[in-house]
Amino acid sequence: MERPDERTLSPEAKEYITYLENRLENVSAMYRNLQKAHFGSRSEKQKKDILPEDCEQLSIFNEAEDAADVKVKDSTAVPENTVEVKSHKRAKKRSREELLEGLPVRFMNTSFLRKR
Repeated sequence: MERPDERTLSPEAKEYITYLENRLENVSAMYRNLQKAHFGSRSEKQKKDILPEDCEQLSIFNEAEDAADVKVKDSTAVPENTVEVKSHKRAKKRSREELLEGLPVRFMNTSFLRKR
């Protein structure tokens, strides 16, 4: 489709055409980025340039990192007010035979299975 001659258009029509062209460019860029995100390499970490700048969808789960204390660097350090407890040994699992050892055995009456 050809662009109409701007000399014959009103200023409102020119402004509307410019608006539509800008809108089309933005939607096309968003479409390319979403295609790249959908069909591109798979990773849980996504680049921030995939979504528009005004979209804060990727920053939802960053609240914990933002609120974390910057001074705490080593999370494996043992606090001073902890008590060390000796570990215990787990009991050996018993076999099926050992579990069924003390149970009484009843045999089913099979006389009703015989044909008369």
